[in-house]
Amino acid sequence: MEKICVIVDTSANIKNEEIPHVYTVPMIISTNDGVNIKTLHDQQDITPDEMLTRMIVGEVFKTASPIMGECMDLLDNLTKKYEHVIVIALPKTISGTYNQWVLLSHDYDNVKVYDFPIVGDGCKEIVKDVLKLGDVEQIDKYMQEAPKKNVIAIILNETKYLVRGGRLSALKGMVASLLKFKIVLYLNKDGVALYDKTFKPSSVISIVKKLFKETIGADVTNIDSSYIFSSGISSSAKLSNHAMIEELEKNFKIKANIKKLPCVIAAHVGPNYCALSVKIK
Repeated sequence: MEKICVIVDTSANIKNEEIPHVYTVPMIISTNDGVNIKTLHDQQDITPDEMLTRMIVGEVFKTASPIMGECMDLLDNLTKKYEHVIVIALPKTISGTYNQWVLLSHDYDNVKVYDFPIVGDGCKEIVKDVLKLGDVEQIDKYMQEAPKKNVIAIILNETKYLVRGGRLSALKGMVASLLKFKIVLYLNKDGVALYDKTFKPSSVISIVKKLFKETIGADVTNIDSSYIFSSGISSSAKLSNHAMIEELEKNFKIKANIKKLPCVIAAHVGPNYCALSVKIK
């Protein structure tokens, strides 16, 4: 019997079998064509590029937790093959996925459930660390400390998708649009939170620096790993994000390897975003 495996959902941007002993279950993406609701498995039936392209022409997407039956089948299988099964889910403050896994875990003695403090490719670093630790007590300690060492900032050039998803009031969204605000969001204990806003593009980097410093004490001297995310779908997004990416590279002394935010996040922030996640040493 193998010792430890990890289950994640597709918010982690980890493909199934990409990392040994890591198993990925797809989040559910739904869309309504005006007649029928179509249900899609994230990463299997739709990719971030496809979803963002369709959002530009007005298609609306909603997100949901993985199908419970698929999660149960996976747990039944893995709990027989591994001594310990570690489930790391989308943050509980922005999805019911975590609570779903906790409910299912009650039927097993060797399943432990945690949630990620970030989303996207930065989750890979956490998963790799968990596998290296190998000991459940050390893993528990590591996961309790993870929110203090990881943060993601999401910079938006438009707010209509936040309004559509109910994460920003219509009035605030209208004001932000009229003033052409850039919005800086991040994940915290309350979910996707507004950190600050500015109509000056030159101020965004200063805001992100302040956010990282205040939340986890991050600066250029103690960043262990980082990921830059950009939609890059529409021409406006490419233009506005190109300069932003250059500034992020310069100010945080990193080299961009551009990624896409997972569908479950992009569905709410829209096709015109730039984001940076960091993990400190």
